[in-house]
Amino acid sequence: SVRATDAARNTDATPASRTWTVDATAPTVTAVGPADGATGVAATSNVEATFSEAMDSSTTNGSTFTLLKQGTSQPVAAQVSYDSATKKATLDADADLDPSATYTATVKGGANGVKDPAGNPLAKDTSWSFSTADTTPPETTIDSGFSGTVSSSSASFTFSSNEAGSK
Repeated sequence: SVRATDAARNTDATPASRTWTVDATAPTVTAVGPADGATGVAATSNVEATFSEAMDSSTTNGSTFTLLKQGTSQPVAAQVSYDSATKKATLDADADLDPSATYTATVKGGANGVKDPAGNPLAKDTSWSFSTADTTPPETTIDSGFSGTVSSSSASFTFSSNEAGSK
């Protein structure tokens, strides 16, 4: 505590005090969604990262939380929000994700990355990947078999498709 004494040697009877906590612990990413390696993810899905502690929402944005489609160099256009109650950042793409595509999400660490309220940065980048569902139906062609009006009640056909494994 601190007591003030003036030139006449009068001393403050109620000293002032201040309490503080030192936070030197770097935050971590404790959960992600979709899960790393997930397949068949809906194209409308948001991407989420949950942190070990509260984060400075001003550092959780489209520059520090990004989504990149495999084979491209520009991040997916998206809005990033942070919910302090759940310690969760959410990346909501401006448009549906492409079907049958692989995406990599990254939460940036280090000096230019996400930080907790004390200014401690995520120690290093955290990245994970997932693939979206194939929602495009195959194109089918009948290659052989009956055509037109026939007298037989049973028929046999062969077909082909533009997608391997179609049945």
